Amino acid sequence: MVQIRHFTLLTLSLLLLISYSIFKQGLGGDFLFDDYSNLSGLTQVNSTSTALDYIYSGIAGPGGRPLSLLTFAIQATSWPDHPSNFIHVNIFIHLINGLLVGALSMKLANFTSSPNKSIFTLLVTSFWILHPIQVSPVLFVVQRMTLLSATFTLLGVVLYLHGRKYHANNIWSWVWILLALCMTIPATLSKENGILLPGLLLIIEVTLLSGLSSNYEIKPSSVGSNHVVIFRNLLIAIMVLAIAFPSLLYLYRLWPDFEDIVFSKGYTLSLHAATESRVVLDYLALILLPRTAEFSPFNDDYVVSTSILEPRVILAAACLVLLVVIAWVARHRIPLLSCGIGVFLWGHILESSFIPLELYFEHRNYIPVLGVALALMGLAQESLKYRVLATASFSGFILISMFITYQYATLWGNRELSAYIWHSDRPYSARSTQYLARYLARQGQWVDFSRVVTESWRKNPKNMNLAFLVMYGTCHQSDTNIGDKTIADLLYTARNGYYSLQSTKTLDYVVEQIIHRQCKAISLLNILQIVDELDINPRYHVFPEVEADLYTVRSKVLYSQGKRYQAARFLDMAANRFFSLDLALQAAKIYAESGCMADSQRLLQLSRAHVPPNVFKKELWLHDIEQAQRLIDSNVARSDGVLPSRGPCQ
Repeated sequence: MVQIRHFTLLTLSLLLLISYSIFKQGLGGDFLFDDYSNLSGLTQVNSTSTALDYIYSGIAGPGGRPLSLLTFAIQATSWPDHPSNFIHVNIFIHLINGLLVGALSMKLANFTSSPNKSIFTLLVTSFWILHPIQVSPVLFVVQRMTLLSATFTLLGVVLYLHGRKYHANNIWSWVWILLALCMTIPATLSKENGILLPGLLLIIEVTLLSGLSSNYEIKPSSVGSNHVVIFRNLLIAIMVLAIAFPSLLYLYRLWPDFEDIVFSKGYTLSLHAATESRVVLDYLALILLPRTAEFSPFNDDYVVSTSILEPRVILAAACLVLLVVIAWVARHRIPLLSCGIGVFLWGHILESSFIPLELYFEHRNYIPVLGVALALMGLAQESLKYRVLATASFSGFILISMFITYQYATLWGNRELSAYIWHSDRPYSARSTQYLARYLARQGQWVDFSRVVTESWRKNPKNMNLAFLVMYGTCHQSDTNIGDKTIADLLYTARNGYYSLQSTKTLDYVVEQIIHRQCKAISLLNILQIVDELDINPRYHVFPEVEADLYTVRSKVLYSQGKRYQAARFLDMAANRFFSLDLALQAAKIYAESGCMADSQRLLQLSRAHVPPNVFKKELWLHDIEQAQRLIDSNVARSDGVLPSRGPCQ
């Protein structure tokens, strides 16, 4: 027994070494789209207080994901010039998770009919840690959130399985099980998927650990008296319900927002759910039949279904229902298959259902891949006559996957090659275009930049960000005028296009260039015309923060034209539409410059009324307000009473 355990540990150590050597090929990779929105705050991290402010200012999910942000804050000095430092940490977290999957597999092997527990452990762990679909969560910097959430989720499963080896009446069984359930908290604070842990434990319990099959090796000591076992399962079910009920209530309250979100993208919530049924099956197909060309961090070109009665939607829904039926029917005869299907489907219940997140991301399979590995092992073990052949085939699949993973990681680590290949493979992906455009901009190849984004815009004429990137590229070609035809097309896109993430930020960059006389091809009048069209577009009135962005753009234009009071009014409107301390204080300062002291003080008071309850953020918040107050007071003192108005302005 000791020799077997030593052999298992040795092979797992070798597997981790191989995994590291493969994934480190991606260390040359760059930051991607979501990295910038979630990590840009690291620029301000230079002390404990600013670090705490960053940690508690998460925007990626309703929980803020503070544990994940804590790990980023520790690496603040590496932003934005050293993505490899972040990727390195991600790789080590993945290796730790690999160890947890190994421990989990080793414990699950005791509840299976596998004649060789070491081989079972090695195959399941190898399948999971080396699958090419894991490249995206590991090398995509911000997906450390996914990795950390998985760390606590896997740890929770391991702790639960450890507690299940004791007699159900043993106090230590309850200690380990309760500790496992407590892992839901740090898992959720890393990413909201962690809330699925109790459901995951329930799936494992009712399929593998229930003792319903006499074919599986469950020691008598692991089975307690019926009423204790029932109570234990009931406890887990109650926790699942305790999480599910408020979660469903929260989702119900957000339902109108969900409708608005998908409207901004140009389709409906029912079509989103219908499309996700296809997405889940595509995930499964990609896991079972990995193809190098199909892997990419850019999948925003996934085609949305046009009807819930579309044949491929009906087929996908039927296949998902069939998987559920198979899992239910097989729960006695092939519990490992049943468990694997349950883990795969449950792992997608949050991000691949009716919640209007983006349609397709490879990293959403980080935990579900484990379900596929368990299901395949269940089928392989059931084939007693062909068990050796099945095991050999499984091993061969892992070797092929390892080769594809190496290719994918190597491509990810080559910025130039990946930029061109990913754009070539995904010509209709706006994000692949933006990634290539960013590379070209860094090389100073602005003619190629404009050509690439213009071609992509013509393929995606309603993509707002691509339209504004065309302006951005034109600004860097001093001898190029944007032309009346392009302006007309830009106005059409602004009036009829779909909302694009970061589009208002791109427009803001263009405004900054014009104001600082770095762009002669576009005028501020053109900018105001575009903003007028965006105001007409209902999709740009879905999100208060986007409306605030448009007010801010108007304010910048007006301020550059010397119209301070009007500029302050638009900032005031922005702060009232979607409160931001920076906007409120900026508006207060400009009001003071215009002599509108009552309006200035009103905004300072409004800022004090919005002080966050978090003690760390509160201190920084009040400090910024007092600093603005002192600046305004000093300006008033220097003016020596010559400001045009001490009261509110009309």
